[in-house]
Amino acid sequence: MHIHELDQLGWFAQTKFICPRVTSDLVERPYLVESLYHSLITHRLTLVSAPAGSGKTTLLAGLPQVYPDLPLCWVGLDSQDNDPIQFLSALIVALSGLNPTIGEKTGTLLKNLPRAVKENSYLVGTLVNAIMQAQPEPFGLVLDDLHWVTEPRVYHILNYLLERLPPQMHLIVASRYDPPLRLARLRARGEIAEFRLQELRFTQDEAALFLNRHLQRELPLVDLADLQLRTEGWAAALRLLANSLDRFTTDGDREAFIRELNQTDRYIFDYLAEEVLNHQSPDVRAFLLETSILHELNPEVCEAVTGRNDAAAMLADLYRRNLFIVAVDGQAGKTYRYHDLFAQFLQAQLSQQTPVSAIQMLHKCAAEAQATSTQAISHYLAGELWEEAAVTIEQVARPLIQKGLSGTVKGWIVALPETALGKHPWLNYYLGICAHQREELREAYRYLQKARTGFEAMGNEAGLDETLVQLADCLVGQGELGAGYSLITQGLTRPLQPHSRVQLLCARMWLLIVQGEWSQAGADLEEALKVALSSDDPDVYNILALQLRAPMALLPRGVELLENYCEEVLKKLNRQAELTQAGTLSLLSCLQLWRGYFATASRTVEQVRKIIQPLGEVVVLNVEMDAVWSLQLMQRGDYLSLEEYLAERLPQLEGIPAVGHWYIMLLYLLGRAYCLNQQPDKARAVYARMTGLPHLQELPVTKIACGLMQASLKIMEQDYRGAETLLYPLLAIEEQVRLSTMFGHARLLLAQLYLLLKSPDRALEIFQPLLTECHSQHTPGIILKEGPPVVPLLELALKKERYADFVRQMLALFSEKQQNEVTKQARPQAVRIPGTGETLSAREIEVLHLLVARASNREIANRLCISELTVKSHVNHILHKLDVTSRTKVAEKARELQMI
Repeated sequence: MHIHELDQLGWFAQTKFICPRVTSDLVERPYLVESLYHSLITHRLTLVSAPAGSGKTTLLAGLPQVYPDLPLCWVGLDSQDNDPIQFLSALIVALSGLNPTIGEKTGTLLKNLPRAVKENSYLVGTLVNAIMQAQPEPFGLVLDDLHWVTEPRVYHILNYLLERLPPQMHLIVASRYDPPLRLARLRARGEIAEFRLQELRFTQDEAALFLNRHLQRELPLVDLADLQLRTEGWAAALRLLANSLDRFTTDGDREAFIRELNQTDRYIFDYLAEEVLNHQSPDVRAFLLETSILHELNPEVCEAVTGRNDAAAMLADLYRRNLFIVAVDGQAGKTYRYHDLFAQFLQAQLSQQTPVSAIQMLHKCAAEAQATSTQAISHYLAGELWEEAAVTIEQVARPLIQKGLSGTVKGWIVALPETALGKHPWLNYYLGICAHQREELREAYRYLQKARTGFEAMGNEAGLDETLVQLADCLVGQGELGAGYSLITQGLTRPLQPHSRVQLLCARMWLLIVQGEWSQAGADLEEALKVALSSDDPDVYNILALQLRAPMALLPRGVELLENYCEEVLKKLNRQAELTQAGTLSLLSCLQLWRGYFATASRTVEQVRKIIQPLGEVVVLNVEMDAVWSLQLMQRGDYLSLEEYLAERLPQLEGIPAVGHWYIMLLYLLGRAYCLNQQPDKARAVYARMTGLPHLQELPVTKIACGLMQASLKIMEQDYRGAETLLYPLLAIEEQVRLSTMFGHARLLLAQLYLLLKSPDRALEIFQPLLTECHSQHTPGIILKEGPPVVPLLELALKKERYADFVRQMLALFSEKQQNEVTKQARPQAVRIPGTGETLSAREIEVLHLLVARASNREIANRLCISELTVKSHVNHILHKLDVTSRTKVAEKARELQMI
C-alpha cells in the first residue's frame, strides 16, 4: 500500500519514511555500527537514548550503508504522531514499503473500522498477522525521534506491539530520553540492547579524524584535547565548531577562538550557533531565520515564505557547506530539514529580531503554500491566525475524526482562543465527539451543550440534529436514562439524516429493552431496519453492524426482521466492508441458532472467524460467537467440550465492562454444564464466582443468572422444593429481563423440575406458553439450546399432541442418525445462475428445492421455520432471477440449468 492509498488526506510527507542521507565527511565508526547491527538482530528492541545532537540519527542512517542486505523501514516521528491513529498509520505506511500486502488489510481496516480509536490492540494484532504472512525474512523498523511522542495511548500501542513482535521483526528506537516503555521487563528477559551518550561520544581520536583528516583543519593535539574536553565529544558541537573554524585563515586566529570557547560559560551549542549565524551574509542569515519556521525545506515552500526565486540554489549551497542542514529524501537537492537544535536556535533568534506581524505573515505564506489543509493548520496556529485556523479545522475535522485522529483534532481546537470557538459551534461539536471517543462523557456533554447553544443561535438545523444525537448518547452512557429517552424522542421528531435517525432509534431501543418495553422496542427495531434498507449510506450499515446484536432477536418479530435485514445487507456489502460483514454474519449465526439450524450456525460462525482472524480481536463479535458456539455444545450435551472452551475464553473476557452481561451468562452456562455432568464442587465454585463479581451485580441479567445457577445446584442436590421456591420469582423477572433467555430459561428449568417431581400435567402447563411462542415465531432453537434435558418435555408435549409436527422436528435433532441427516441437508451455499450474472442465495436454494418438490408456501414456511410472508418474498426473487413467470416453470428452468 502506497502512502496515497492509505493517506487520502495527504497527511504524510513521503520524506517521513526515508532514511536520511549521510554526508560525505561522515566519520566511519565500524565498531559502533557493527555493535548496533548485532544488537539489532538478537534483540526485540534496540534503544538509542542520548541528548540532542549526539549523533543518534547519523548512527542509524549509516546502518544500511554497511549492512545493505538487512531491510530497514524508517519512520521520522514528530509531535503530530501523538495521535494513536496517526502513529499507527505511519507504522503501516513504513512497513508497506517492505511488502505492499502488509498494509492492505490493516490500512483498509483503519479507514473503515467504526470507532477505530478504541481498537488499537485489534489493529496492532492485524498488523502483526500481516507481517507474519508477508515478510518472513528478518528486518528492522526504525522509530527516529520518539521523544516527540508523549501520548500514553501511543506507548500502549508500542508495548502491545513489543509483546507480540514477530521473531523476524526488530524495533530500533532513537530518543533524547528513555521512553515510557516496559524497559525493565525487556531488560529482565534480555530482550533489549541499549546505546547511550557514552557509546555515542566522539573519542579524541575520532574528533581528530573528523576535524583534521576529513575537514583538513590541521589542529595541534593540545587544541584537539581542549576541544574534546569542552565539547565532551558532542557531535553537534563538533559540527558547528568545524563551521566556525572555516572562517579563520591563520593559526593565531584559530587559537584565539579556541581559547575564547574554552573560557565561555554559555551553552556551547547556542554559543557556536550564534557565532556561525553572525558570520553569514545578510541574504543567507535572512533565509535561515525566515525558513526556520518550516518543518521541511523544499524550494517551492521556501520561495513562498522568503519571496526569493533562488531557494533551490540556496538550499543546495547550505547543504554543500554543511550548515546544519540535513537531506531527507532520496534525491539530492530536493528536500531538507534543519537539525532540531539548530532550528530551535534559529526560531529563538527570529522571535527576538522580528516583529510579531512579520512572523505572522511568514506563517500565513507557509500555510498557503502547503499541499493540503492539514499541513497548513500548524502554521495558522503558530502564527496565531485564529480565524484562518478555525475555518480550516472545520473543513478537515470530520474526516480526520472518522479516521480515528481525534487526538490531533482536539489538539488543534484547544489551541484556539474561546472567542474563535464561539463563532464556530462545529468546533465545540468536534471537541465533544473527541471526548466521547475517549469515553469522557461529562466533558463531551459540556462541549456538546455549547455546540447546541451555538447552532440554535445561528439557526443551523443540520448541526443541531447531529448534536442532539450525540447529547442523547452521552446521557444514556452516564446512566441518565430518563433525560436520555426524552432527548432521543425529541430528536426523532426532527427530519434527520438516515444514519442519525438509525442511531437514535437504536439508542431508544436499548433503553426500552432495559425497561422491559418490548412492544415499543420492537417498533423501533422495525423502523430502524426500514430506514437502513431504504438508504445507500454505508454509515448506516456500520452503525447497525455494532448495534444489532443477538438480544434484539427476542423483540416481537425480531428473528424474522433481523433475518431479512441480514440477507439484504450481505447482498449489498462490498468485499472491503469486512467488519460490517462480520458483524452482520455474527448476528445471523444467532438467528440461525434460534431457527434450529445448528449446523448452519456452526458454518456461519466459522465464516465470521475466518473474516476476523487475520484482523485481530473484536471483543463484541468474538463474545457473540462464543455464545453461539457454547449453546451448540450445550444442545449436543457435549459438556466436556463446553468446559474446555469456556475455560480458555472466560479469562479473556473478565473485567471488560462492554461485555459484562455476556460474561455472567457464559459463566452460568459453564456452571449449568457442571451440574448436568454431576460435578458439584466445580458447579459450586462457578456460583461463588458469579456472586463474587461486584461490578456485575447491578446488571439486570445478573440476578436471573445467579438465580438459575442456584436453582440448578438445588436440583443437582435433589432439593426440588428449594429449587421451586427459587424459580417462581424468576418467571416474573424473566418477562422484564428477557435478555437472560438467550442462555437459560426459568420456565424450562421449572418445567423440567416438575417432571422430576412426577407432576407431568404441571410440567406441561408451565412449558406450554414457551412452546406456543416458539411455534408461532418458528424459533425451535430457543427450546433446543437447553440440550438433552429438554427431551422428556418434548416427548410429553408430543404425547399430549401439542404442536405435534413442530415437536417432532425438534426431537429429530436429538437423534444421532437424524442429526447427521439434518447436517447434510443444512443450508447450501449460494449458486450462480449460468449465463445471467444473477446468484441465488443459500436461502433461495433451500426454497428452490422445496418448490421443485411442489411444496406450498405454508409447507415451506413450516419446513424452514420462517413466515409465509418471507417465503413469498423468496419465491418472487427466484422467479425474477430465473426469468420465469410460474412455479411450474421454476422446476423446468432449474433442471435445464442443472441447478438441481
